[in-house]
Amino acid sequence: MQHGVAHRDIKSENILINPDSLQIKLIDYGLATIDADLNEETLDNQFLGTPIYMAPDLLKEFGVHRVIASELWCCGVVFWEMLLGEQPYKDLESKSSLLRRQKKPKDLAQFDVSSQVILKGLLEVDEDHRSTLKGCIRFIKEVKAATSPLKVKGSSSKSTRPRHSSRSKSMDFGSFGSMSSSSSSSSMASITSTENN
Repeated sequence: MQHGVAHRDIKSENILINPDSLQIKLIDYGLATIDADLNEETLDNQFLGTPIYMAPDLLKEFGVHRVIASELWCCGVVFWEMLLGEQPYKDLESKSSLLRRQKKPKDLAQFDVSSQVILKGLLEVDEDHRSTLKGCIRFIKEVKAATSPLKVKGSSSKSTRPRHSSRSKSMDFGSFGSMSSSSSSSSMASITSTENN
């Protein structure tokens, strides 16, 4: 999505990771489109990509969808794969069965709280409420900052106390609880926001 490029076939097979530097590369731009004005509101109606990674927006009748929102759904499926080692929709063969499965509530209890928030945002069936790209990046940076170890003054070793302790004002994981509908809704506000920051 950088420089106005939408990949349109994000999946695990198209992601390469350098084992030494951990640098990630996205390959196979055969279905990609270039639009200098690409933004969160850009629409498309082409049925492109790998079905089990496609967002519900592409599978519905007429298939008019927001390009970036559909790309983010693919990222959510890939993230699920990274966490569990399997694709959540691998056994489905038709558009109708895939769409039905996508609309079913997802069991996120098996994931840690941060992963639950990310997955809930990326795999939101309604594209109007799906996470935004900026919101996702912001949230991931906050999680990284909140969980990185603190350096203890006067010591060369690092403390294992996470930054999201009671002293931190950046995030309050305690408020997420067990990700009930009310707590997850407040958590999602930060990654579905379309503010310009």
